[in-house]
Amino acid sequence: MAFRDGWVKIHRHYIDSDVFLDADLWQLFTYCLMKANFSEQIANVRTGIKMKKIKVGVGQFVYGRNASAEEIGQKPSSLYKRMKRLEEIGVIKIEPNTHFSIVTVLQWDEYKVVTNDDKKEKDDCVAGVEQGYSRDVADTEQGYSRDVAHNKKDKESTKKDKEDKYDSQARDVFYLWCSLESTVHHNDSSFDSMKKRIISKIKKYSLDEVLSACKYLNDACLDDTFYYNWKWSLEKFMTQKNGISNWVNGGDMLTKYHDSLSSIKATEEKKKADNVRSELGSACDGVSDGVLAMVRFE
Repeated sequence: MAFRDGWVKIHRHYIDSDVFLDADLWQLFTYCLMKANFSEQIANVRTGIKMKKIKVGVGQFVYGRNASAEEIGQKPSSLYKRMKRLEEIGVIKIEPNTHFSIVTVLQWDEYKVVTNDDKKEKDDCVAGVEQGYSRDVADTEQGYSRDVAHNKKDKESTKKDKEDKYDSQARDVFYLWCSLESTVHHNDSSFDSMKKRIISKIKKYSLDEVLSACKYLNDACLDDTFYYNWKWSLEKFMTQKNGISNWVNGGDMLTKYHDSLSSIKATEEKKKADNVRSELGSACDGVSDGVLAMVRFE
């Protein structure tokens, strides 16, 4: 249940947090604090054409993306991404439903919600502020440690995402290689031993360029008009000096192969042009002979 007759405590350690550094994210986070219940409530929510009563606990509130976006002046699509970001940072939890979501502010007790008619709770908080410099220092240290832990978790998550991405890309290269006609094929069990070398080339060039290099090699080996015909294993192709570096853009062998294709194309086009000229010449000769015969007859 939203309420406007009380206040929440926000600790100063948040000035060093990822949430505070983004103005829109900070607005959304404080909005969540203001919307969260200070006591358990029963809320009426619409599910289609019907209304339903649900229990909403302390530190929770009913969240609808469009309504919340309108209330704080943010776009619904941006609001969705920022809510997911707050969840990733670890300050809220979202429990989605078909028609609405329940948002829980994590570690709700930290914010010490006080209402105007709850004098005792308010007095306790005021007393805590008056006597609590040392407690504030301790809270700051705890908050800093918690933020460090969150940042470490984010970095570890980012690192794992990158590792998963490169693992997937390396598998794309491996399976393409094993599908080519001119290369040495490998068992799936060989992938782990080659993965590191494949990833190093993806980082050096790009996934698209590595895949293209493999395809160009295969095309050249199968082309009877080109002299190159070397059966590579993937491991050697990724590690030897005359391997993949020869078949990426600007590589020596790829340049020679393209020059060969261009030369063959030019020769074929010249041959076609000569044939056309020869046929036109024959046709013209036939017409001239006929005309001469008619003149002689007359």
